[in-house]
Amino acid sequence: MFKKLIFTIVLLFTTTSAYSWDGAHSGKIVSIEITGGTNFGFRVHLEGAPQMCGSQFTWAYLNEGDSNYNTYVSGLLAAKMSGVNVVIYTNKVTHGSNDFCRIGHVSINQ
Repeated sequence: MFKKLIFTIVLLFTTTSAYSWDGAHSGKIVSIEITGGTNFGFRVHLEGAPQMCGSQFTWAYLNEGDSNYNTYVSGLLAAKMSGVNVVIYTNKVTHGSNDFCRIGHVSINQ
């Protein structure tokens, strides 16, 4: 009985998601900023200007070196043009004395 309990506990902890998000915000994309590829190169602003990751910034970003960058950018631009809702999951990244939100997952909804 004790072995089954231990096995169940271990199973629960090993099957949880490997990702932990610092924020998840949903809505329509109201604006996009594009700048130097390593300077928070692709920035997304959502309707209502939510503060992301508990910081003063109201945008989340991708840099050109991020995994799957081109697919993210294509999907986010298509969502902006279509006017559909997105859910952007972010992780907090500290640069200097500021916290910024890097996009880690996107869900595009109808």
